[in-house]
Amino acid sequence: MKKQFLTLGLALLSVAGFTQDKQSPISWGGYVKADYIMDTRNVSAARNGNYLQYPQPEVLDANGKDINSRVSFQGYAVEARLAATVKGPKFFGMDAKGYIEGDFFGVNNSETNGFHLRHAYVQLDSKNVEIKMGQYWHPSSVMEVFPGTYGFNAGNPYTAFNRSPQLRVTTKGTVKFIGAIIMEQDFQSAKSSARFSGFPAFHAQVQYKGDKLVLGAGVNVKTVDVTATGIETLGPIGDYKNLTSYGILGYAKYDFGKVSWKAYANYGGNQSELLLLGGWALDKNNKPIANKSIAAYTEVWGNISPSFEWGLFFGYDQDGGFNEEVKNLGSYKVFGVHDSWRVTPRFAWLSGKTRIGAELGYSSAQYGVFNAAEGNYVTKGIDRVDNFRVALSATYSF
Repeated sequence: MKKQFLTLGLALLSVAGFTQDKQSPISWGGYVKADYIMDTRNVSAARNGNYLQYPQPEVLDANGKDINSRVSFQGYAVEARLAATVKGPKFFGMDAKGYIEGDFFGVNNSETNGFHLRHAYVQLDSKNVEIKMGQYWHPSSVMEVFPGTYGFNAGNPYTAFNRSPQLRVTTKGTVKFIGAIIMEQDFQSAKSSARFSGFPAFHAQVQYKGDKLVLGAGVNVKTVDVTATGIETLGPIGDYKNLTSYGILGYAKYDFGKVSWKAYANYGGNQSELLLLGGWALDKNNKPIANKSIAAYTEVWGNISPSFEWGLFFGYDQDGGFNEEVKNLGSYKVFGVHDSWRVTPRFAWLSGKTRIGAELGYSSAQYGVFNAAEGNYVTKGIDRVDNFRVALSATYSF
């Protein structure tokens, strides 16, 4: 498999050189990035500690020592990215292009450094509408207000992080309307199946985008089959096979000149496919129900000079549970995160196509024990845990 990826990479580079020399409609881009990361505590993270989510809870050994209180240091190059845009003849008068992008983040922890598909879509454009067909960012991951953090997690779990197969239609103009049907692939709902529910997810969003101001709001509706992964072993669920849950989001961005500001908030249930807190359980009648959780962040950033940039990110999330008696936990954890927050200042030096950046992230998480009688986490007697991350990076874009 590694030889196949090496052959593919060499072929792509050969094609890239040939097509650029011959003025082909194929254009190439991407970047190479090196990361050096230190954490003061064990963290819940993907790809050997790269993709940070939460500091791990306190776990005491026989001597009363917290085994998760330990320092780690690691380097990475998994963000290296390659993208190709192909433009060709019109489709019945609409501009047509194809886009494909990958990195070496892998599809799971055992395949770190493996080639990984990020985006692959066909796009059609007319004067009034844009149509995307293929895999791209979930509409809940709003690019106009996406965090500018240097870490690969891009502010998650305080903003939605998901790329999925979809059919998306976006109108053009100062006020845009976005409609999409979305399927699950790499980012899937916990212990359930969207595929076997028989329904895609539906998303609708409206966005105002002016010269300095961006405002938007949207709603997401998702249905999953809770029996598709053998969860029936928890007990009979009767006629209740599918669970439909909802999410709403709002966001804003404003350019003040030398300083800009953005904010995002998402409230909903069972949004695990967006890498947000949440899941589902069975109530006392064995009917599947969705939790309620909130995730939000705000960020300011600017440039002191053309060669120096800075930013400050703050995020918060909370799992509100179910607020009713729960019989079985479904996709829930007996011991899990009740709430967390993170503050991350960053700065970087820029010159040509190279950026040398530093990011200092302080994360705090409150864990709790799930109380089935009340349907939420109980945090009394459980200490908060904290982690300080120092991340240095070097990025060369092309």
